Amino acid sequence: MQKPYLLTLLISLCLLQGCVTRYQSQPEVNGQLLDNAGNPIAGAQITLTGSGDSADTLSDSDGRFSFNKAHKWAFYLPIGPIDWMHRAELHFTTLHGEYAYLLTSRMGNAHELDGAQYHVRCKIPAAAMTPPPEICYRVGD
Repeated sequence: MQKPYLLTLLISLCLLQGCVTRYQSQPEVNGQLLDNAGNPIAGAQITLTGSGDSADTLSDSDGRFSFNKAHKWAFYLPIGPIDWMHRAELHFTTLHGEYAYLLTSRMGNAHELDGAQYHVRCKIPAAAMTPPPEICYRVGD
């Protein structure tokens, strides 16, 4: 009879101390992929990577793509300062090559990405350039 009580007490203490948390591990991303002339690129593979996770999608006939936010549960011991590295990057694979764009890279607590949304417009260059140009920019932030 005492074991279930102790287990419930232990779980309650962990929850009160912040040992267990549900955090946003992937931001919400919406965007459009265009060629150098401003025409939509359909069927390009787009991957969102970050913090050990990845998600894939294809651009639609208007070059649009989106990723829903994702959440995770984490258990940790709150001893001293706890900083997490949050990183999110888009990778594009088209007929003309592969490209990448860093959305965010920052340190913070587990909830640093909570509510994060990015709206981007990306333009693939006509030819390989060195150094490669910034292919995306944020819109409507």
